[in-house]
Amino acid sequence: MKEILSKNITIEGKLTIKEILTLYQYEKSYEGNILLLANHEIVHLNQITNLVSFFLTYHQMNEIKVVVEGTEVQKTMEEIEECLQGHWNKVAGNLI
Repeated sequence: MKEILSKNITIEGKLTIKEILTLYQYEKSYEGNILLLANHEIVHLNQITNLVSFFLTYHQMNEIKVVVEGTEVQKTMEEIEECLQGHWNKVAGNLI
């Protein structure tokens, strides 16, 4: 059964390209949708060009709303939060 969960996540500093690609790969393997919302912008994690642009210009933001729609939304939200807060190795390990 599909569920929807949203959460505001605080980000400190910029994400690296490796972390952005980890988010992109994670979404590609997820059976659902993951969205980021900030400064009146909505970005789907499966749109790599928009995702990179979003993180290159988010310097004035420190909080992003993440919306997860699909199955196992709580687990998915926790993994996305870990990646956004600089613990991307844990998330990347789940992709290997």
